[in-house]
Amino acid sequence: TGRPPRWVPQIADALGFGAVATGHHARVSRDATGRWQLLRGSDLAKDQSYVLYMLGQPELGRTLLPVGELTKAQVREHASSLGLRTAAKAESMDVCFITRGGREEFVTARAGASPGAVVDTDGGTIGRHDGVTAFTIGQRRGVGVATGERRYVVDLDADTATVTLGRRDDLLRDAVELRDLCFVDGAPGPADRLDVQVRAHGAPVPGRLHGRCV
Repeated sequence: TGRPPRWVPQIADALGFGAVATGHHARVSRDATGRWQLLRGSDLAKDQSYVLYMLGQPELGRTLLPVGELTKAQVREHASSLGLRTAAKAESMDVCFITRGGREEFVTARAGASPGAVVDTDGGTIGRHDGVTAFTIGQRRGVGVATGERRYVVDLDADTATVTLGRRDDLLRDAVELRDLCFVDGAPGPADRLDVQVRAHGAPVPGRLHGRCV
């Protein structure tokens, strides 16, 4: 829905706590007017502030992020000094809550597999696939089609189970359509300059918001 979830105050109230702490690499701060702000983690390589985008003022006011000021190396050092067995645990490179199988198996078990065609940007069929759940926009490896040059997934059509491959330049866009936007401290105006980031650790680029924010 795009509305901030109420689970933070609910969990805190149910447990009799004033706040809920999580291990996300992000920071919560308060500005000069007393409004809460959601900030990137100090370790930009591990920043997870984007995961908490839906939190509003009531939620941020009762959220603690104790590792937000630390680098991942510092977190490991502290965990080691406490004798925690996870101090040297290998990092997860996929969805952290999927403990068996992989992302494709997890999604397919819930959404089903939809085999279909792999096409080029002209619409010509260049291969077949077992399900669109195995692909993501920007993917290069594991597309299952040899074209003699690097090709990327540039479009997915779940309704027709079509995967479109193109060149790197075909991934570039001047505009994207967004929905379910959440703003911690009010929506920006059309003249406000924004930093736009489309990947977890991609470089932000300048942009503006056009249209009505709901």
